[in-house]
Amino acid sequence: MLKFNKTQIEKLPKEIGQLINLAYLDLTRNNIKELPKEIKNLFQLEELLITKMDVSDKQLIKFPDFISRFKKLKILDMYNNKLKSVSSHLLNLPKIEDIILNSYLISS
Repeated sequence: MLKFNKTQIEKLPKEIGQLINLAYLDLTRNNIKELPKEIKNLFQLEELLITKMDVSDKQLIKFPDFISRFKKLKILDMYNNKLKSVSSHLLNLPKIEDIILNSYLISS
């Protein structure tokens, strides 16, 4: 379990990708500008909370494609971001139970 919620960090270290057994990652309410590509190595993630993040100063507007790699993911919470679309890759998550996508500006 790794919680960075409300820490106001601006950057996740790329070494986060070395936590290959991490099952829970909470990045809620931070000033993270970009998610490191190494995050895609967290194959054991079961819960990922990316809520109220200020990615690229505009909040999260592009659905992170790496999420489709998390085959054990049960909970995906991306509440209160500014996504313009949602990837069909969500349909390929065999263990998913809850997807929270409130407050979106989805156009298609």
